[in-house]
Amino acid sequence: RRLQTIAALIWSSIIVIGFPLGCTIFLYLLWTSQVRWILWPYIAWIIYDFNTPFNGGRNINGSICLHVRNWQIWKYFKDYFPVKVIKTADLDSNKGYLLGSHPHGFMASGVFAAFATNDKDLKEIYPNIKSRVISTSNFFIIPFIRELITSCGYISCSKSSMEIALRNGKGLIHILIVGGAMEAMDLGDHKDVLKLYLDKRKGFIKMAIRTGVDLIPSFTFGENKLYHQFEHPWLKKIQLVFERIFGFVPLIFFGRG
Repeated sequence: RRLQTIAALIWSSIIVIGFPLGCTIFLYLLWTSQVRWILWPYIAWIIYDFNTPFNGGRNINGSICLHVRNWQIWKYFKDYFPVKVIKTADLDSNKGYLLGSHPHGFMASGVFAAFATNDKDLKEIYPNIKSRVISTSNFFIIPFIRELITSCGYISCSKSSMEIALRNGKGLIHILIVGGAMEAMDLGDHKDVLKLYLDKRKGFIKMAIRTGVDLIPSFTFGENKLYHQFEHPWLKKIQLVFERIFGFVPLIFFGRG
């Protein structure tokens, strides 16, 4: 149980402080002459690899993805909640799929555990089908964090990126959390009704029709109750401004493991 708690803490820390920490470390190494040389190979790699999440993603069957998605820490993370994938229909491995998932929750923990790791539940249910998660493009410019999520199979949610991925997605499920950042603000067990954000978010349906993939609905039960959010009218205004500028929302949350 302690290992599971540590795994959950590590993932939470990556999401909460990954952006400022990754940028801080990168800038420190860049401006510190004694260690700047360490960064040059990484900068060269970023330039070489920059378009990967915007061009279909890293090879899901390649050694990098297989290695990272098989890390033992992800099994501990999955078992902490626990996360279980429930099959409701058979899927043809000769077709491609776009899975629209709700709710977003604070960190989309269920989607990550089920679809961004080599989870045994998914492999047992659909042995010949792989999965990718589609996320905001902003995450792919964060130093160091981008390497982790691209190695877990994440790709950008930009229109061109999704079209490339879906047109070449035979035997793949692409998971899109439709509500995005706006849905992430609606969490907590004080909510009697779960609000799903679909208005002005119907482009994924057109994308599925255009690329010829099947649409699948998915729901992560309990996702919105993992954490409680501090709410205040002024905080909500700041969050909305932040979402319009950066594409994601800073949340002030609390909870207990």
